[in-house]
Amino acid sequence: MPRSKTALEGGDRTVRLGGLSFHYRDWGRAGMPAIVVLHGLGHNASRWDAVAAAQADGRRLLVLDQRGHGRSEWTAQYSFALMRDDLAAFVDALGLRSVDLVGHSMGGTIAYLYAVAQPAALRRLIIVDTAPPDPGSWPYTERPTPPAEFANFEEGLGFLKRRAPEIEEQRLRRHLEQSLVQLQSGRWRWQFDPVMADAISNDLATAAPLIWQDLHRISVPTLLLWARNSFVPRERMERVRAAIPTCSLVEIPNSTHDVNIDNPDALVSAVRSFLA
Repeated sequence: MPRSKTALEGGDRTVRLGGLSFHYRDWGRAGMPAIVVLHGLGHNASRWDAVAAAQADGRRLLVLDQRGHGRSEWTAQYSFALMRDDLAAFVDALGLRSVDLVGHSMGGTIAYLYAVAQPAALRRLIIVDTAPPDPGSWPYTERPTPPAEFANFEEGLGFLKRRAPEIEEQRLRRHLEQSLVQLQSGRWRWQFDPVMADAISNDLATAAPLIWQDLHRISVPTLLLWARNSFVPRERMERVRAAIPTCSLVEIPNSTHDVNIDNPDALVSAVRSFLA
């Protein structure tokens, strides 16, 4: 991806929020208008490096490893409400008066909740390929719990195939390559807490109805990005667009759900146009 002449390398930072240690990637300088990015379930901040490296001139991009993900601390409690509150604490800890917020997948769900709870802290909202499921439609609540480790990479791939048989193998393999780390023993471990994955998947059944009933309360300009080859139905994204008072929907071509990986150029272009 072409890099802006003034783009900076991302720095690794840590901050304590509510007694937990959080890692984040910081692209830009203090004082620049801030964009905060929330990654998806099982992902981490580094998966947004291609997007961050091409950030618009004069902006600061902050990509947070959410609790139980990446290099942030694992804990005994996980829910969308707690992650929403983590975001509020993060914005406050960094002294950010207002931010543009980007949320993808799990991060998009958190972003919806935050936009309702903290409207004064937001300038604009960008949701990447995320619409709350209809009641009873969330498919992951009865799937097998991820083991903490695998003997080898292929064992991990086999687990994902059983957990999500509807997703093509190439995408599962790519997800696994960015979600596992090899230990000195030769075994492979998740870069996220498996307990978190189950807790958040199950909590979506609670969060989704709240989001649907409160979408009309989102008062900031909102951009929805829908991936052309997503498992998220466009019809559902259209319903979200209709529910939010000031909202537009843009289709991202040549992309599955992981837009930041499949087509970062198109994502950056859409975000730049929206923020201009």
